[in-house]
Amino acid sequence: MSIIKTTLLFVLFGLTTFTFGQDLLQTKINFNVSEVSVDSAIDQLATQTGLDIAYSQYFFKNSIPISLDLKDQTVRQVLNEILAKTNVEFKMLGENRVLLFIDKSNYIIFSGYVEDEETGERLVGARVYSSELIIGTITNEYGYFSIKIPGKNIEMAISSVGFKTKIVELDSIQLATLPILLEHGDDLPAVVIDGNTDTEQLEYSSIATDQDNIIEVSERLTQYSPSLNGQTDYLRVIQMLPGVQAQSDGFGGINIRGNESGQNLMMMDGSPIYIPYHLLGLYSTYNPETVKSVKLVKGNFPARYGGAISSILDVQIREGDLYKYKGSAEVNLLNGALSFEGPLKKGKGSFLIAGRYSPMAYFFNPVFSRIYFNNTVDELTTTFYDFNIKTNYKFSKKDRVYLSFFNGKDNMYQSALRAIDKNFTSFTTFDLEWENRLASVRWNHLFSKSLFMNVTLNYSNYSHRFSSRDEFEYVDLEKNVNDLFAIDNRSNNVDYGAKADFDYLAGKYHQFRFGIKYNYRYFTPRFYFQQKTTFDYQNQNIGEDDYDFENYYENKSIPDILAHQSSVYFEDHIKTKRWYFNVGLRLTNFANIESNYLNLQPRILTRFKVNEKIALTLVGNRRFQYLHLIANPAIQLPNDL
Repeated sequence: MSIIKTTLLFVLFGLTTFTFGQDLLQTKINFNVSEVSVDSAIDQLATQTGLDIAYSQYFFKNSIPISLDLKDQTVRQVLNEILAKTNVEFKMLGENRVLLFIDKSNYIIFSGYVEDEETGERLVGARVYSSELIIGTITNEYGYFSIKIPGKNIEMAISSVGFKTKIVELDSIQLATLPILLEHGDDLPAVVIDGNTDTEQLEYSSIATDQDNIIEVSERLTQYSPSLNGQTDYLRVIQMLPGVQAQSDGFGGINIRGNESGQNLMMMDGSPIYIPYHLLGLYSTYNPETVKSVKLVKGNFPARYGGAISSILDVQIREGDLYKYKGSAEVNLLNGALSFEGPLKKGKGSFLIAGRYSPMAYFFNPVFSRIYFNNTVDELTTTFYDFNIKTNYKFSKKDRVYLSFFNGKDNMYQSALRAIDKNFTSFTTFDLEWENRLASVRWNHLFSKSLFMNVTLNYSNYSHRFSSRDEFEYVDLEKNVNDLFAIDNRSNNVDYGAKADFDYLAGKYHQFRFGIKYNYRYFTPRFYFQQKTTFDYQNQNIGEDDYDFENYYENKSIPDILAHQSSVYFEDHIKTKRWYFNVGLRLTNFANIESNYLNLQPRILTRFKVNEKIALTLVGNRRFQYLHLIANPAIQLPNDL
């Protein structure tokens, strides 16, 4: 009987204590603070009410100041307002003690796509950031992001280079309102230098560097950069970035921190483009009307990038406007250009068609004549064209398919017949042609808010032909001499590729990126050389002999060179309030009939944020490149091998 009485007394005492504690939280008070830290506001509430509030000093180490002016509110309501922008919860312990703690089970996944409000284009490298929580992420190469945050009334800032920053309240966002749409930024404002610590004004930025030290170039920078003939060119913009050197006074390719141009990998929609230049390197094959994003990977190579040891230029092509039809036309001294885009089905699919054509580069022919042929030109023809076709369609909220095609071709022909004196006659020809053809099929699929997948099939074909002929004839009363020198190089390089990339949000601090890739390549090189001197022979028709190189190659048994290249990679992005790590590993294999290579490539980036303006970064990479370009160091001529 005594045990029952004792138990009843403990139950009654507990109920009394609980009721007393709950009554204390229901007490109504007036509370006012202005621009104080969260922990200072909590201390003021404890002093004002007599509550013993226990918490860790690290909970609010990076919190922003708050201001509250609350009238006739309960202590519970006041405490909720103080903790509204944090991931901290509270509960009552005993008569007047309140315990603050972080409820790790109360996290939600915030994910979706960031898109251009006007056209529906998905934005690559957009920032999704909370200044209150000091956490954030960026969209991947396909415009998708995923981040784990406390399930509170959190404000997230979404920004991208050249777009206005958008602030969204998570409680007001429903799945149906995703993707997040960004508005284009205004024209560049006047530059004002002050002590403002807000460095996230990306709507006015020309370039941006993401958390992995990858540089993204804005369309704004191309618009305000100097250019030849008024032609916007992304490669010329890249040449002006720190650590990047243009070749031969602006001609041809780029050198990154002194490395060779052949140690760069140029890409378009995931397909390698071997020689991406027109007019011997004066212009790139990247049509500015079609470019969506340009990323330069140079200082740090995350594990998802490989195939080169100096840099990777990752260019994504626009998909076309999802909502309205529009086009443009341009004619200048160099070429004529047309583009047209619009919806296949409004809001569901779109297309983009763009092309450029130069029937005769009159403006540059005198330059080529002086630089390359010393004005010894009877006939000089320089032509080029390129065109892009891209289309996409949303089959569901989780599936989208993209088709992309590119073709670009250049031709330069020069000939000259010269009577040097009454005895000496010469005839020279120079014939150069190169072409790029690319195609890709891409499928985006969203398994869940945490897991995103992209599968790509790509095709790349680069072919070139270089022929040169020099014929000299000397005739006098005593002898006749005819000297011939002919050379012909040509190649056809074909690349078939398949890859799968995954993006998985594993938790609040971990985001995994992993994937697998395979390429089958074959190269068809052809070489011809002839030098012949004939005495006591007079050629009555110098310069009219026709050399059938095609017949020569057909009668020669020259084998193709086959190669298999594969890779698998894994990255772990680890984020805390001050630390960021990208720890990755890439395993690559290259094999042909003569050799087989297997190499492990560790990659690591560590960043420590000292304060709002200073961060320390340490990068370590091991990289391998299996295919190399035997390049002319003076100029990026397409007779490189």
